[in-house]
Amino acid sequence: MLLSIVSTNYITIMTTKLEFIRASQDVTQFISLLINRECIFPLIGIIMINGYLNYGHRTHKIIFFLSLLFFITVLDVLHIHFKTLDYPQWSLLNTTIINIIYLIICIGIGKGLYHMQKKEERNSGQNI
Repeated sequence: MLLSIVSTNYITIMTTKLEFIRASQDVTQFISLLINRECIFPLIGIIMINGYLNYGHRTHKIIFFLSLLFFITVLDVLHIHFKTLDYPQWSLLNTTIINIIYLIICIGIGKGLYHMQKKEERNSGQNI
């Protein structure tokens, strides 16, 4: 849920407040943008958390991180190609940097939740 809030606020702040991204006025194109930011981005965040916590080797974690980053960047390129998004004062490189920060936030949230779960298991002796 927290990942959904982060991704929703990202697109809202970038489009309305900072005007770095201009969303399409076409309803069908805007719906695809909403599906991307409301469903696909949080799903990728959850996949990132699970992959990071389940992979043991650092190289596997890095490859997994880069593959998800590539997937998100391809989605942004497709939005630009189909004119769903326009970057008047922004660039795809800046969006990629924001996507990297988003995935790092996902890792932090996952580590925090995992730590809280382990602490709860030690304190109450229950396995969730």
